[in-house]
Amino acid sequence: MKWLKKLWLKIWNKIRGLFIAKRKIEIEDTINKWFKDIHYRLDRTNSDSAIVDSFCRSVSSVLKTYCDATILSLDGNLKLPAMACLRVMSELVVKFIWCLNVRENKEIQERIERWEKRGVNERRKFIKELLESEDSFDSKTTLNEELSRLVEYLKNTVTDDMPNVSGKYGLFEQTKNIFDKNICPQAYRQFNPAVHVDTLVLTWSTKRKGDSIYFTGDLDENINSLKIHCLSFSYMLIKVIYVHYNWNFDLIEKEYQDAISHYTNKD
Repeated sequence: MKWLKKLWLKIWNKIRGLFIAKRKIEIEDTINKWFKDIHYRLDRTNSDSAIVDSFCRSVSSVLKTYCDATILSLDGNLKLPAMACLRVMSELVVKFIWCLNVRENKEIQERIERWEKRGVNERRKFIKELLESEDSFDSKTTLNEELSRLVEYLKNTVTDDMPNVSGKYGLFEQTKNIFDKNICPQAYRQFNPAVHVDTLVLTWSTKRKGDSIYFTGDLDENINSLKIHCLSFSYMLIKVIYVHYNWNFDLIEKEYQDAISHYTNKD
């Protein structure tokens, strides 16, 4: 009967492998489905504000790009690059949510302008630094022309700058009514080491086994947990869009909860 037991184990392992493979792509399938649906809706939306419609479409498209990069990194067992992508995603999502976390389209447009002002100001600082650098490979004339345009824009802009992402009066603090708490630590700061690599990251990426030292070049993070974060950031952004347009969110809510339950119980 040993041969029968071996045959059964072989069959079971194949079935288990297929099941795991199916589960592996479940989050990717869910994310792809959500973005395909929201882009279809936004492309056919004709609301009172074309600016807000375009804003939602562009942000969701960029977030989808980072979702793809995150999943590809994790499927390649590259946790640090995936965490860096998640750090960018968390910042993009909270900025977007802050913009839409008001009632009127006029207020949303004002917040979009404040975000734009911050970006223009950062670009102005960068161009100024390039001009002051003797090693700049860019044309001084072109840089001076761009700097003049940026300065003129800032001179004619009366809106305040966008708040910082974190901190006492930061964006996570200002949007905590949506999440019932400030989620900055678990949704933003925990990914900082992947962007700002320090000696702690170097220590964490070094393993000892007996007298041997192994340099892994990566962190020992749970891939499923990181994929859940990717799913959650997608969910946050898409939910805010659905709420803004008064679209029914029940199906996506169910799919999100099912996926969270599925992956939480994995391993």
